Amino acid sequence: MELTGQSKNSIILSLSHLMLKQGKRYCFPSQEKLCEILGKYYQNPIKRRALNYHLRHLEDRHFIARKRRIRRDDDGKMVFASTLYFFTKRGYRFLARLLNLTKKLQGFFLSTGTDRKHKLSKKLEGELNYNIVTPGLAGAGRY
Repeated sequence: MELTGQSKNSIILSLSHLMLKQGKRYCFPSQEKLCEILGKYYQNPIKRRALNYHLRHLEDRHFIARKRRIRRDDDGKMVFASTLYFFTKRGYRFLARLLNLTKKLQGFFLSTGTDRKHKLSKKLEGELNYNIVTPGLAGAGRY
């Protein structure tokens, strides 16, 4: 199963947010919590089984490392606790590139509208304007 860019980005961003929230270099959300975060904040609802495929894919490609936690109960039975998630060097580099791109996009959209209009008007100054009529938008004017 190939991991899409959106899934990879959303899982890595979710884990990084949880790490920042806790102030640690690791986090330990349950799989249900990760599925809930992906569905709520990234509009990427997935089931637990698909999440495990995605996490395994990220681990195989050395973006994250996982540490499974198991302890013994008073009766000697094994009790599973939530898994610890860490970023590897490759994961941190990917996250840095992703955040750098986000900053660039944020800077573009927060720049003054007049600057963008000025750049656009200079670019279009020498070009011809055609009167294009599109279906459903008849009489809408020039584009």
